[in-house]
Amino acid sequence: SVPIVISGALKEWIRENMDSGVASQVQVVANGVGSERFRPLREESHEGTFRLAFAGLLKPHYGLECVIDAAKRLSGDDISFHIYGAGPAKSKLEDLSGDVGNFVLEGEVPFRSVPDRLSEMDGVLYTTSPHYAYQSPTKLFEYMAVGRPIVAARTPQTEDILEEGKLGRLFEME
Repeated sequence: SVPIVISGALKEWIRENMDSGVASQVQVVANGVGSERFRPLREESHEGTFRLAFAGLLKPHYGLECVIDAAKRLSGDDISFHIYGAGPAKSKLEDLSGDVGNFVLEGEVPFRSVPDRLSEMDGVLYTTSPHYAYQSPTKLFEYMAVGRPIVAARTPQTEDILEEGKLGRLFEME
């Protein structure tokens, strides 16, 4: 049997830390999404405020605070940031966002509604941190499947999946 992992970073870790016989056989198979569920639902462009969204679990060390910082820096620039989800970082995000007018914590939506919410947006956001260095970000595949422009934190995985920025804009996490 061939060992399968979900990211190049995990394959590299195995190569550095396990028996070379096992490490040489490891294959990478990234996560994916069902294209019948996550698909472009809106083709026309939206007039007015450019809306960017994140949809997912609001977890610590995921870099969502940078979205609030971006909203503060870009207030008044006809852009709004929408966060869909719930989780342990929600109260911290509420505290940090205070009265930032172009940042909206939309709350949790049913999983079946996520493709619709994403498709309503003009762009989608992917934040992360080194804490999640070995993941294969399913969220990026969902975003790609709904056909929205992607703004993503630069990591080895996002560089690979988004072809070093050809399939989305990459930014440096602070």
